[in-house]
Amino acid sequence: MRMEDLKTVMDVYHSQSFIDASYHCQIPISVLSKRIGRVEKELGVSLFKRAVRNEKMYITPEGETILPKIHNVLKQYEQICSVAGNVAEKREESLRIGYPRMFGTLGEFEIITEFQKAYPNIKLVSTMLGLKAMLSRFQEEELDAVFLMQLPDYPLEQLERLLNSESVSGLEYASYDRLVIVAGTGHPCAQKKAISLEDLRDAVIIMDVNQMDSRFSYRYGRRFLPDMMDQMKLPYQILFMDLSDKEAIYDAIKRGAGVIPMSGIPKRPVEGLVNLPLKDVHYRSRGILVWNNSRCPDALKKMISLAEQYAGNHGLSKQ
Repeated sequence: MRMEDLKTVMDVYHSQSFIDASYHCQIPISVLSKRIGRVEKELGVSLFKRAVRNEKMYITPEGETILPKIHNVLKQYEQICSVAGNVAEKREESLRIGYPRMFGTLGEFEIITEFQKAYPNIKLVSTMLGLKAMLSRFQEEELDAVFLMQLPDYPLEQLERLLNSESVSGLEYASYDRLVIVAGTGHPCAQKKAISLEDLRDAVIIMDVNQMDSRFSYRYGRRFLPDMMDQMKLPYQILFMDLSDKEAIYDAIKRGAGVIPMSGIPKRPVEGLVNLPLKDVHYRSRGILVWNNSRCPDALKKMISLAEQYAGNHGLSKQ
């Protein structure tokens, strides 16, 4: 039984979604399904019930029993590799960071880029994940720290428990209090300094395609804007796209195919796009670097120091 296949099984388990797991592993769903199929064939049981039409994927009773044991096997394998690496030579200093799959950013990319420039000898493994998968990996010690974007419409108890835990420290490194609409320069409101919800009447709103396969359905993240439109009885349409394919989204917006709500700021100015703050919507988002107090290697302390500098430049402090 291949360790690669077992890791893929656990990716599906953590993500609760074949689509999200495929995205994280950076492999086609067909390859992911073959890996899952090989493990299930060797075990002689089905671990997951595949999604069919409107039914979501779920873990079978056999899977509920076996998957925790697969997790233990992988942890033991990692420990063996760690011991072997230390015996052979001094292990390379490394840091494992998770960050959210978001179209916008609250500064995490700037902090990560500065870290890579300042400490080129430290192996930085940064992984973009959905919120639920990122929290699970952090709590299972597969990530040393995570950059979280806390939004007012995330109804995720797991996130609140984590941020309130005494074993966890958090540094608020950025904050933003507006919802911004990213539109093309040819949009009728492109010359305005700010827009209202009424300006978005009949708009095509781009949303994350991965939300179509989420256990939270559309009730988190960018669903906030359509909810506001519904309350005001303003007509709109939704265009689902993969938020990881930013170039495709940029192209769609430039062509006038839609607009996208963004709680943070873009990584860099993008030619052909404009950022239009919504003047009648208060929407506070926070960027928070989170780490476990019991696991704070020197490499992580360096990342925290850079995040503190970034926070200080934005008038923020440790939470």
